[in-house]
Amino acid sequence: MKYIKPILSVVILLSVLFGFWYFFIQKTKRPLPPEMILAQECGQDKLKCCIDEPKCSYGQKCCPDPSGAPRDYCSDECTCGGADEFCCAGDLKCQDGLSCSGGFCVTCGLAGGPCCETGEACLDAPGRAEKLIECRSGVCAACGVDGETACTSKERCAKEHLLNNGICYRCGGINQPCCRDEQGEQSCNEEAGLICELGFCVKQ
Repeated sequence: MKYIKPILSVVILLSVLFGFWYFFIQKTKRPLPPEMILAQECGQDKLKCCIDEPKCSYGQKCCPDPSGAPRDYCSDECTCGGADEFCCAGDLKCQDGLSCSGGFCVTCGLAGGPCCETGEACLDAPGRAEKLIECRSGVCAACGVDGETACTSKERCAKEHLLNNGICYRCGGINQPCCRDEQGEQSCNEEAGLICELGFCVKQ
């Protein structure tokens, strides 16, 4: 029992000293200088160039936008027209398969992305029935299949699809509506042993 009081006194003293030390550290802690914060936001690969020299780290170059827009980024080489690079200033702004969007060359021709400026405006969409995609207002939009709106081209719906109120629905399969050709003839998937009855495809 006679050792408890001295031990408690030492513990209390150490707690008080730690409290003063922690308070002193918090009071004297200084924020990072602005230049150190900026260094984390600029000067690195594909990031904007820093205002002060060196504008880029690791010997990279500060590449300005060829269009004259007030933006730049750091890179090993200042090229344009490639993927994720600035658009070039001439008539041919991007390489094949890319389109200029927001000042940068991005992949084009895919559903939901920008239309390609050269060659075929929109590419096939993998996994869709007839892979119908068309360019609408500069954007490649899927059409003519799986509940999408009809295409504006002559072939409004893909094969094995039926046009109804501007929407293309699947047809010809079991319990699906019968397909209808240009002459109005109804049909179903004969290979699956289906026939058209009352507008729907059923087993024979």
